[in-house]
Amino acid sequence: MKFKPGTYQTEELIEFGLLQIGDGYRAKNSELANSGIPFARAGNINDGFKFDGADMFPIKDLYKVGDKRSRPCDSVFTSKGSVGRIAYVKEGTQEFVYSPQLCYWRSLDHGVINPRFLNFWMNGAEFCNQVDYLKGQTDMADYVSLRDQRKMSITIPEIDSQLRIAKILGDLNDKIELNRQINQTLEQITQAIFRSWFVDFDPVKAKAEVRAHYEQSGQTIDPDTLEAEMNRAAMRAISGKTDEELDQLLEDDAQGGANVAGGTTLGATYQQLATTAALFPSEFEESELGEIPKGWRCVQLKDITIKIGSGATPRGGAKAYVEAGVNLVRSQNVYDSAFKWDGLVSITDDAAEKLKGVTIEKNDILINITGASILRTCVVPPSVLPARVNQHVAILRSGECASPYFIHLHMLQRKTKDALLGLNAGGSREAVTKGHLETHKLLHPSEEVILMFHRTAESLFGQSESLAEENLALANAREALLPKLLSGEIITEKSV
Repeated sequence: MKFKPGTYQTEELIEFGLLQIGDGYRAKNSELANSGIPFARAGNINDGFKFDGADMFPIKDLYKVGDKRSRPCDSVFTSKGSVGRIAYVKEGTQEFVYSPQLCYWRSLDHGVINPRFLNFWMNGAEFCNQVDYLKGQTDMADYVSLRDQRKMSITIPEIDSQLRIAKILGDLNDKIELNRQINQTLEQITQAIFRSWFVDFDPVKAKAEVRAHYEQSGQTIDPDTLEAEMNRAAMRAISGKTDEELDQLLEDDAQGGANVAGGTTLGATYQQLATTAALFPSEFEESELGEIPKGWRCVQLKDITIKIGSGATPRGGAKAYVEAGVNLVRSQNVYDSAFKWDGLVSITDDAAEKLKGVTIEKNDILINITGASILRTCVVPPSVLPARVNQHVAILRSGECASPYFIHLHMLQRKTKDALLGLNAGGSREAVTKGHLETHKLLHPSEEVILMFHRTAESLFGQSESLAEENLALANAREALLPKLLSGEIITEKSV
Protein backbone atom coordinates (compact mmCIF):
# COMPACT_ATOMS: atom_id res chain seq x y z
CA MET A 1 0.00 0.00 0.00
CA LYS A 2 1.34 3.42 -0.97
CA PHE A 3 1.14 5.71 2.05
CA LYS A 4 -0.66 9.00 1.50
CA PRO A 5 0.11 12.06 3.64
CA GLY A 6 -2.73 13.19 5.86
CA THR A 7 -4.18 13.02 9.36
CA TYR A 8 -4.45 9.58 10.94
CA GLN A 9 -5.26 8.01 14.25
CA THR A 10 -2.07 6.58 15.64
CA GLU A 11 -3.65 3.12 15.87
CA GLU A 12 -3.98 3.18 12.07
CA LEU A 13 -0.25 3.82 11.70
CA ILE A 14 0.39 0.99 14.15
CA GLU A 15 -1.77 -1.36 12.05
CA PHE A 16 0.14 -0.28 8.92
CA GLY A 17 3.39 -1.27 10.66
CA LEU A 18 4.69 2.30 10.52
CA LEU A 19 4.62 3.25 14.21
CA GLN A 20 5.09 1.57 17.56
CA ILE A 21 3.87 3.11 20.83
CA GLY A 22 4.83 1.26 23.98
CA ASP A 23 5.15 1.76 27.70
CA GLY A 24 7.81 0.70 30.20
CA TYR A 25 8.73 -2.49 32.02
CA ARG A 26 7.08 -3.06 35.40
CA ALA A 27 10.17 -4.06 37.32
CA LYS A 28 10.04 -5.36 40.88
CA ASN A 29 12.49 -3.77 43.30
CA SER A 30 14.22 -7.12 43.58
CA GLU A 31 15.00 -7.02 39.84
CA LEU A 32 16.99 -3.78 40.08
CA ALA A 33 20.68 -3.71 40.92
CA ASN A 34 23.74 -1.50 41.36
CA SER A 35 25.12 -2.25 37.91
CA GLY A 36 23.77 -2.72 34.41
CA ILE A 37 21.97 -0.07 32.31
CA PRO A 38 19.76 2.71 33.73
CA PHE A 39 16.14 2.01 34.60
CA ALA A 40 14.76 5.38 33.46
CA ARG A 41 11.92 7.12 35.25
CA ALA A 42 10.22 10.49 34.67
CA GLY A 43 12.81 12.24 36.84
CA ASN A 44 15.54 11.20 34.42
CA ILE A 45 13.85 13.09 31.57
CA ASN A 46 14.83 16.74 31.86
CA ASP A 47 16.39 18.59 28.92
CA GLY A 48 17.47 15.21 27.58
CA PHE A 49 18.46 12.28 29.76
CA LYS A 50 20.15 12.52 33.16
CA PHE A 51 20.91 9.17 34.76
CA ASP A 52 22.80 10.29 37.87
CA GLY A 53 21.43 8.27 40.77
CA ALA A 54 19.20 6.12 38.56
CA ASP A 55 18.46 2.51 39.49
CA MET A 56 20.16 -0.02 37.24
CA PHE A 57 18.74 -3.01 35.41
CA PRO A 58 21.06 -6.06 35.15
CA ILE A 59 22.29 -6.79 31.65
CA LYS A 60 21.80 -10.52 32.19
CA ASP A 61 18.05 -9.92 32.63
CA LEU A 62 17.48 -7.68 29.60
CA TYR A 63 15.74 -10.54 27.80
CA LYS A 64 12.76 -9.93 30.13
CA VAL A 65 12.04 -6.40 28.88
CA GLY A 66 11.62 -7.13 25.16
CA ASP A 67 11.06 -3.91 23.20
CA LYS A 68 10.91 -1.84 26.38
CA ARG A 69 14.53 -0.72 26.08
CA SER A 70 15.67 2.38 24.28
CA ARG A 71 16.66 2.52 20.65
CA PRO A 72 18.22 5.44 18.77
CA CYS A 73 15.53 7.69 17.26
CA ASP A 74 12.90 6.88 19.91
CA SER A 75 10.80 9.78 21.17
CA VAL A 76 10.21 9.44 24.91
CA PHE A 77 7.10 10.76 26.62
CA THR A 78 6.41 10.99 30.37
CA SER A 79 2.86 9.71 30.68
CA LYS A 80 2.41 9.67 34.49
CA GLY A 81 2.89 12.31 37.17
CA SER A 82 4.96 14.98 35.40
CA VAL A 83 3.08 14.37 32.16
CA GLY A 84 4.37 15.87 28.95
CA ARG A 85 8.16 15.85 29.18
CA ILE A 86 9.60 14.76 25.85
CA ALA A 87 13.09 13.67 24.91
CA TYR A 88 14.79 12.23 21.85
CA VAL A 89 17.12 9.23 21.97
CA LYS A 90 20.19 10.20 19.95
CA GLU A 91 22.73 7.79 18.51
CA GLY A 92 25.11 8.43 21.39
CA THR A 93 22.53 8.24 24.19
CA GLN A 94 23.28 5.57 26.78
CA GLU A 95 20.95 2.59 26.39
CA PHE A 96 18.31 2.32 29.13
CA VAL A 97 15.18 0.42 30.13
CA TYR A 98 11.85 2.24 30.12
CA SER A 99 9.92 2.34 33.40
CA PRO A 100 6.08 2.42 33.48
CA GLN A 101 6.22 6.23 33.90
CA LEU A 102 7.56 6.49 30.34
CA CYS A 103 6.18 5.71 26.92
CA TYR A 104 8.10 5.57 23.66
CA TRP A 105 7.01 6.45 20.14
CA ARG A 106 9.11 4.62 17.57
CA SER A 107 8.99 5.06 13.78
CA LEU A 108 9.25 1.64 12.11
CA ASP A 109 9.68 3.06 8.61
CA HIS A 110 11.89 6.16 8.44
CA GLY A 111 10.99 6.59 4.78
CA VAL A 112 7.39 7.33 5.78
CA ILE A 113 7.72 8.83 9.28
CA ASN A 114 10.99 10.63 9.92
CA PRO A 115 11.79 10.06 13.62
CA ARG A 116 13.18 13.57 14.17
CA PHE A 117 10.06 15.05 12.60
CA LEU A 118 7.97 12.83 14.90
CA ASN A 119 9.82 14.22 17.91
CA PHE A 120 9.23 17.82 16.81
CA TRP A 121 5.56 17.05 16.17
CA MET A 122 5.31 15.76 19.76
CA ASN A 123 6.60 19.14 20.92
CA GLY A 124 3.92 20.93 18.90
CA ALA A 125 0.37 22.07 19.58
CA GLU A 126 -1.42 19.13 17.90
CA PHE A 127 0.15 16.62 20.30
CA CYS A 128 0.28 18.85 23.40
CA ASN A 129 -3.39 19.90 23.14
CA GLN A 130 -4.44 16.25 23.04
CA VAL A 131 -2.24 15.46 26.03
CA ASP A 132 -3.69 18.38 28.03
CA TYR A 133 -7.22 17.15 27.31
CA LEU A 134 -6.48 13.52 28.20
CA LYS A 135 -4.24 13.85 31.26
CA GLY A 136 -6.88 15.31 33.58
CA GLN A 137 -9.61 12.75 32.92
CA THR A 138 -8.86 10.73 36.06
CA ASP A 139 -9.45 11.72 39.70
CA MET A 140 -5.89 10.70 40.49
CA ALA A 141 -2.60 12.20 39.35
CA ASP A 142 -2.28 13.28 35.72
CA TYR A 143 -2.01 10.25 33.43
CA VAL A 144 -2.24 9.54 29.71
CA SER A 145 -2.78 5.84 29.12
CA LEU A 146 -1.25 3.77 26.37
CA ARG A 147 -4.76 3.20 25.03
CA ASP A 148 -5.37 6.95 24.84
CA GLN A 149 -2.08 7.52 23.02
CA ARG A 150 -3.02 4.89 20.45
CA LYS A 151 -6.19 6.83 19.65
CA MET A 152 -4.56 10.23 19.18
CA SER A 153 -4.59 12.02 15.84
CA ILE A 154 -1.35 12.84 14.03
CA THR A 155 -0.75 14.78 10.83
CA ILE A 156 1.91 13.27 8.57
CA PRO A 157 3.13 15.46 5.65
CA GLU A 158 5.12 14.29 2.63
CA ILE A 159 8.48 12.82 3.64
CA ASP A 160 10.33 15.66 1.86
CA SER A 161 8.44 18.18 4.00
CA GLN A 162 9.21 16.15 7.13
CA LEU A 163 12.90 16.19 6.29
CA ARG A 164 12.92 19.94 5.66
CA ILE A 165 11.08 20.61 8.93
CA ALA A 166 13.42 18.29 10.82
CA LYS A 167 16.45 20.04 9.29
CA ILE A 168 15.31 23.57 10.15
CA LEU A 169 14.22 22.76 13.70
CA GLY A 170 17.10 20.32 14.16
CA ASP A 171 19.62 23.10 13.46
CA LEU A 172 17.97 25.21 16.16
CA ASN A 173 18.03 22.25 18.55
CA ASP A 174 21.69 21.58 17.84
CA LYS A 175 22.57 25.19 18.69
CA ILE A 176 20.53 24.96 21.90
CA GLU A 177 22.32 21.75 22.83
CA LEU A 178 25.74 23.24 22.09
CA ASN A 179 24.95 26.23 24.31
CA ARG A 180 23.74 23.88 27.03
CA GLN A 181 26.99 21.91 26.90
CA ILE A 182 29.03 25.11 27.12
CA ASN A 183 26.95 26.15 30.12
CA GLN A 184 27.63 22.82 31.81
CA THR A 185 31.36 23.38 31.29
CA LEU A 186 31.13 26.91 32.72
CA GLU A 187 29.24 25.56 35.72
CA GLN A 188 31.84 22.85 36.29
CA ILE A 189 34.65 25.43 36.14
CA THR A 190 32.90 27.71 38.64
CA GLN A 191 32.16 24.87 41.05
CA ALA A 192 35.72 23.56 40.75
CA ILE A 193 37.11 26.98 41.70
CA PHE A 194 34.72 27.21 44.66
CA ARG A 195 35.65 23.75 45.96
CA SER A 196 39.38 24.39 45.50
CA TRP A 197 39.32 27.74 47.31
CA PHE A 198 36.66 27.29 49.98
CA VAL A 199 36.24 23.56 50.60
CA ASP A 200 39.63 21.95 49.95
CA PHE A 201 41.62 25.17 50.65
CA ASP A 202 44.16 24.21 47.95
CA PRO A 203 45.96 27.60 47.77
CA VAL A 204 46.27 27.79 51.58
CA LYS A 205 47.49 24.18 51.82
CA ALA A 206 50.06 24.83 49.10
CA LYS A 207 51.46 27.82 51.00
CA ALA A 208 51.35 25.97 54.33
CA GLU A 209 53.31 23.05 52.88
CA VAL A 210 56.11 25.37 51.73
CA ARG A 211 56.24 27.04 55.15
CA ALA A 212 56.24 23.64 56.92
CA HIS A 213 59.03 22.35 54.66
CA TYR A 214 61.42 25.11 55.71
CA GLU A 215 60.40 24.94 59.36
CA GLN A 216 60.97 21.17 59.52
CA SER A 217 64.23 21.25 57.55
CA GLY A 218 65.72 23.99 59.72
CA GLN A 219 66.82 25.88 56.61
CA THR A 220 67.19 29.63 56.92
CA ILE A 221 65.29 31.61 54.31
CA ASP A 222 64.62 35.32 54.18
CA PRO A 223 60.96 36.38 54.47
CA ASP A 224 60.70 37.79 50.94
CA THR A 225 62.00 34.57 49.35
CA LEU A 226 59.68 32.49 51.52
CA GLU A 227 56.73 34.65 50.54
CA ALA A 228 57.65 34.33 46.85
CA GLU A 229 57.90 30.52 47.06
CA MET A 230 54.60 30.27 48.94
CA ASN A 231 52.85 32.46 46.38
CA ARG A 232 54.32 30.41 43.52
CA ALA A 233 52.98 27.23 45.14
CA ALA A 234 49.54 28.85 45.50
CA MET A 235 49.66 29.89 41.84
CA ARG A 236 50.26 26.27 40.84
CA ALA A 237 47.33 25.17 43.04
CA ILE A 238 44.97 27.81 41.69
CA SER A 239 45.81 27.40 38.00
CA GLY A 240 46.79 23.73 37.76
CA LYS A 241 49.85 24.87 35.80
CA THR A 242 53.39 23.56 36.16
CA ASP A 243 56.35 25.85 36.86
CA GLU A 244 57.27 25.66 33.18
CA GLU A 245 53.77 26.75 32.16
CA LEU A 246 53.85 29.59 34.68
CA ASP A 247 57.18 30.72 33.25
CA GLN A 248 55.61 30.76 29.80
CA LEU A 249 52.71 32.79 31.17
CA LEU A 250 55.21 35.26 32.64
CA GLU A 251 56.91 35.50 29.26
CA ASP A 252 53.56 36.13 27.58
CA ASP A 253 52.98 38.97 30.06
CA ALA A 254 56.31 40.50 29.11
CA GLN A 255 55.35 40.35 25.42
CA GLY A 256 52.07 42.16 25.90
CA GLY A 257 49.79 39.81 27.82
CA ALA A 258 47.78 36.71 27.08
CA ASN A 259 45.14 37.01 24.38
CA VAL A 260 42.06 36.16 26.39
CA ALA A 261 38.64 37.49 25.40
CA GLY A 262 37.40 40.03 27.89
CA GLY A 263 40.56 39.81 29.97
CA THR A 264 38.58 38.59 32.98
CA THR A 265 39.32 34.88 32.93
CA LEU A 266 41.07 33.72 36.09
CA GLY A 267 44.78 33.31 35.46
CA ALA A 268 44.62 35.02 32.07
CA THR A 269 47.92 36.67 32.90
CA TYR A 270 50.77 35.88 35.27
CA GLN A 271 50.15 39.10 37.20
CA GLN A 272 46.45 38.30 37.73
CA LEU A 273 47.38 34.88 39.02
CA ALA A 274 50.09 36.26 41.31
CA THR A 275 47.71 38.88 42.69
CA THR A 276 45.12 36.20 43.44
CA ALA A 277 47.64 33.88 45.11
CA ALA A 278 48.90 36.65 47.38
CA LEU A 279 45.41 37.08 48.88
CA PHE A 280 45.38 33.65 50.55
CA PRO A 281 46.84 33.07 54.03
CA SER A 282 49.60 30.51 54.61
CA GLU A 283 48.37 29.10 57.92
CA PHE A 284 45.33 27.44 59.46
CA GLU A 285 43.64 27.98 62.80
CA GLU A 286 41.04 26.12 64.84
CA SER A 287 37.39 27.21 64.79
CA GLU A 288 33.94 25.87 65.62
CA LEU A 289 33.82 24.61 62.02
CA GLY A 290 37.15 22.83 62.38
CA GLU A 291 40.48 23.92 60.92
CA ILE A 292 40.07 26.97 58.68
CA PRO A 293 42.41 29.43 56.91
CA LYS A 294 43.79 31.98 59.34
CA GLY A 295 41.86 35.23 59.37
CA TRP A 296 38.70 33.81 57.80
CA ARG A 297 35.47 33.87 59.83
CA CYS A 298 32.70 31.55 60.94
CA VAL A 299 29.44 33.41 60.31
CA GLN A 300 25.72 32.77 60.19
CA LEU A 301 23.97 33.21 56.87
CA LYS A 302 22.07 36.20 58.23
CA ASP A 303 25.43 37.96 58.84
CA ILE A 304 26.23 38.13 55.11
CA THR A 305 22.72 38.66 53.72
CA ILE A 306 20.35 41.61 53.79
CA LYS A 307 17.25 39.54 53.08
CA ILE A 308 16.08 36.00 53.77
CA GLY A 309 12.39 35.37 53.19
CA SER A 310 9.81 33.29 51.35
CA GLY A 311 6.75 34.33 49.41
CA ALA A 312 3.05 33.60 49.52
CA THR A 313 0.13 32.45 47.41
CA PRO A 314 -1.33 35.37 45.44
CA ARG A 315 -4.74 36.55 46.67
CA GLY A 316 -7.70 36.31 44.36
CA GLY A 317 -7.54 32.63 43.43
CA ALA A 318 -7.62 31.81 39.73
CA LYS A 319 -8.39 35.45 38.86
CA ALA A 320 -4.91 36.46 40.06
CA TYR A 321 -3.27 34.46 37.25
CA VAL A 322 -3.06 36.03 33.80
CA GLU A 323 -1.46 35.32 30.45
CA ALA A 324 0.97 38.24 30.72
CA GLY A 325 1.87 40.09 33.91
CA VAL A 326 4.39 39.88 36.73
CA ASN A 327 6.17 36.53 36.84
CA LEU A 328 5.52 34.25 39.83
CA VAL A 329 8.41 31.88 40.50
CA ARG A 330 7.49 28.50 41.97
CA SER A 331 9.53 25.49 43.02
CA GLN A 332 9.23 23.87 39.58
CA ASN A 333 11.17 26.82 38.13
CA VAL A 334 14.16 26.41 40.47
CA TYR A 335 16.75 23.74 39.70
CA ASP A 336 20.32 23.50 40.91
CA SER A 337 22.24 26.16 38.96
CA ALA A 338 19.44 26.44 36.38
CA PHE A 339 16.24 28.45 36.10
CA LYS A 340 13.49 26.57 34.23
CA TRP A 341 11.07 28.68 32.22
CA ASP A 342 8.65 25.78 31.68
CA GLY A 343 5.64 26.22 33.94
CA LEU A 344 6.42 29.85 34.80
CA VAL A 345 3.14 31.68 35.50
CA SER A 346 2.17 35.33 35.65
CA ILE A 347 -0.03 37.26 38.07
CA THR A 348 -1.86 40.58 37.84
CA ASP A 349 -0.18 43.83 38.84
CA ASP A 350 -2.63 44.09 41.73
CA ALA A 351 -1.75 40.61 43.03
CA ALA A 352 1.95 41.41 42.60
CA GLU A 353 1.59 44.67 44.53
CA LYS A 354 0.19 42.73 47.49
CA LEU A 355 3.31 40.51 47.33
CA LYS A 356 5.77 43.41 47.03
CA GLY A 357 7.51 42.20 50.20
CA VAL A 358 8.79 39.21 48.26
CA THR A 359 9.99 41.04 45.16
CA ILE A 360 12.92 39.36 43.41
CA GLU A 361 15.90 41.57 42.53
CA LYS A 362 18.87 41.04 40.23
CA ASN A 363 21.42 38.53 41.61
CA ASP A 364 19.04 37.17 44.26
CA ILE A 365 19.56 33.51 45.13
CA LEU A 366 16.40 31.40 44.94
CA ILE A 367 16.08 28.26 47.05
CA ASN A 368 13.23 25.76 47.34
CA ILE A 369 12.28 25.24 50.98
CA THR A 370 9.62 22.51 50.82
CA GLY A 371 8.74 19.28 49.06
CA ALA A 372 10.57 16.87 46.80
CA SER A 373 12.67 19.66 45.24
CA ILE A 374 13.80 21.05 48.59
CA LEU A 375 17.08 23.03 48.60
CA ARG A 376 17.40 23.24 44.83
CA THR A 377 19.00 26.62 44.23
CA CYS A 378 19.89 29.03 41.43
CA VAL A 379 20.76 32.68 40.86
CA VAL A 380 17.78 34.48 39.33
CA PRO A 381 18.27 35.38 35.65
CA PRO A 382 17.71 39.12 35.00
CA SER A 383 15.20 38.43 32.21
CA VAL A 384 12.69 36.90 34.64
CA LEU A 385 12.22 40.27 36.35
CA PRO A 386 9.86 41.74 37.47
CA ALA A 387 8.91 38.74 39.56
CA ARG A 388 7.67 37.46 42.92
CA VAL A 389 8.04 34.08 44.67
CA ASN A 390 5.40 31.87 46.24
CA GLN A 391 5.55 30.24 49.68
CA HIS A 392 7.67 27.29 48.51
CA VAL A 393 10.62 29.46 47.40
CA ALA A 394 12.92 31.59 49.54
CA ILE A 395 14.96 34.61 48.49
CA LEU A 396 18.53 35.04 49.74
CA ARG A 397 19.98 38.48 49.02
CA SER A 398 23.68 38.96 49.70
CA GLY A 399 25.06 41.87 51.63
CA GLU A 400 27.62 44.41 50.41
CA CYS A 401 30.65 42.48 51.69
CA ALA A 402 29.42 39.13 50.36
CA SER A 403 28.90 37.60 46.93
CA PRO A 404 25.64 36.08 45.62
CA TYR A 405 27.71 33.55 43.66
CA PHE A 406 29.59 32.49 46.79
CA ILE A 407 26.32 32.02 48.72
CA HIS A 408 24.69 30.16 45.83
CA LEU A 409 27.63 27.78 45.42
CA HIS A 410 27.77 27.22 49.17
CA MET A 411 24.07 26.28 49.16
CA LEU A 412 24.78 23.83 46.31
CA GLN A 413 27.21 21.78 48.40
CA ARG A 414 26.00 18.37 49.54
CA LYS A 415 27.29 19.04 53.05
CA THR A 416 25.18 22.22 53.25
CA LYS A 417 22.04 20.47 52.03
CA ASP A 418 22.51 17.60 54.49
CA ALA A 419 23.00 20.00 57.41
CA LEU A 420 19.81 21.92 56.60
CA LEU A 421 17.79 18.78 55.90
CA GLY A 422 18.84 17.51 59.32
CA LEU A 423 16.84 20.40 60.78
CA ASN A 424 13.68 19.43 58.86
CA ALA A 425 10.64 21.04 60.45
CA GLY A 426 8.06 19.79 58.03
CA GLY A 427 7.00 16.51 59.59
CA SER A 428 5.78 14.27 56.77
CA ARG A 429 6.62 17.01 54.25
CA GLU A 430 10.23 18.14 54.19
CA ALA A 431 10.66 21.83 54.91
CA VAL A 432 13.36 24.31 55.88
CA THR A 433 12.37 27.45 57.79
CA LYS A 434 13.61 31.03 57.62
CA GLY A 435 15.17 30.52 61.05
CA HIS A 436 17.11 27.49 59.83
CA LEU A 437 18.51 29.50 56.94
CA GLU A 438 19.34 32.55 59.04
CA THR A 439 21.28 30.59 61.66
CA HIS A 440 23.05 28.26 59.24
CA LYS A 441 26.80 28.51 59.93
CA LEU A 442 29.36 28.77 57.17
CA LEU A 443 32.93 29.85 56.56
CA HIS A 444 33.43 33.29 55.04
CA PRO A 445 36.82 34.31 53.60
CA SER A 446 38.50 37.70 53.76
CA GLU A 447 36.93 40.58 51.82
CA GLU A 448 39.83 40.56 49.35
CA VAL A 449 39.40 36.86 48.53
CA ILE A 450 35.61 37.10 48.25
CA LEU A 451 35.95 40.11 45.93
CA MET A 452 38.40 38.24 43.68
CA PHE A 453 36.10 35.20 43.62
CA HIS A 454 33.08 37.40 42.87
CA ARG A 455 34.81 38.98 39.88
CA THR A 456 35.79 35.58 38.53
CA ALA A 457 32.38 34.01 39.11
CA GLU A 458 30.58 37.06 37.73
CA SER A 459 32.42 36.66 34.42
CA LEU A 460 31.57 32.96 34.19
CA PHE A 461 27.95 33.42 35.32
CA GLY A 462 27.59 36.29 32.85
CA GLN A 463 28.64 34.07 29.97
CA SER A 464 26.24 31.39 31.17
CA GLU A 465 23.33 33.84 31.47
CA SER A 466 23.95 35.10 27.92
CA LEU A 467 23.84 31.56 26.55
CA ALA A 468 20.70 30.79 28.56
CA GLU A 469 19.04 33.93 27.14
CA GLU A 470 20.02 32.86 23.63
CA ASN A 471 18.59 29.40 24.24
CA LEU A 472 15.30 30.91 25.41
CA ALA A 473 15.08 32.98 22.22
CA LEU A 474 15.96 29.94 20.09
CA ALA A 475 13.36 27.79 21.86
CA ASN A 476 10.70 30.48 21.33
CA ALA A 477 11.65 30.67 17.65
CA ARG A 478 11.41 26.88 17.36
CA GLU A 479 7.95 26.85 18.95
CA ALA A 480 6.76 29.67 16.70
CA LEU A 481 8.12 28.01 13.56
CA LEU A 482 6.74 24.52 14.18
CA PRO A 483 3.01 25.19 13.54
CA LYS A 484 3.82 27.38 10.55
CA LEU A 485 6.05 24.73 9.04
CA LEU A 486 3.49 22.00 9.67
CA SER A 487 0.67 24.03 8.15
CA GLY A 488 2.71 25.02 5.12
CA GLU A 489 2.41 28.72 6.01
CA ILE A 490 6.19 28.86 5.71
CA ILE A 491 7.38 27.21 2.52
CA THR A 492 10.91 25.82 2.73
CA GLU A 493 13.32 25.10 -0.08
CA LYS A 494 13.26 21.53 -1.31
CA SER A 495 16.95 20.93 -0.71
CA VAL A 496 17.90 19.66 2.72
